[in-house]
Amino acid sequence: MVSGIDFFGIENRVIEIPGAGGNYFGIQSVDDKIYYFKSSMREANKLVVYDLKAQKETEISDKARSYTISADSKKMLLNSGGSYYIVDLPSAKVTLETPLNLTDMKNMVDPQSRIQTNLFLNAGAR
Repeated sequence: MVSGIDFFGIENRVIEIPGAGGNYFGIQSVDDKIYYFKSSMREANKLVVYDLKAQKETEISDKARSYTISADSKKMLLNSGGSYYIVDLPSAKVTLETPLNLTDMKNMVDPQSRIQTNLFLNAGAR
């Protein structure tokens, strides 16, 4: 499979999102919203959402250091100060009040899957 960028007519498929210069990273989209971190020399990292319909950027958190959107796009997992929080997919500022309690969490590993992975990875070495 070959992948590439089709530049023909690209100007009809992209839009400009207004914003000041800075660092933009962690970009993910859900429907008509784009989630990303932004920072600059004068501003610390902020997690924001840009609503394409309203053409408006809204701060979600200035404390979050990473985030993941659930597969069904209904929840967001946020990491702040070594603690994790689950919130409904936000469109406005969130307060990170009650972190997940991970003290009793058990991490289970299927040894069979590890054996299969090793066999697959080592197949090319034969």
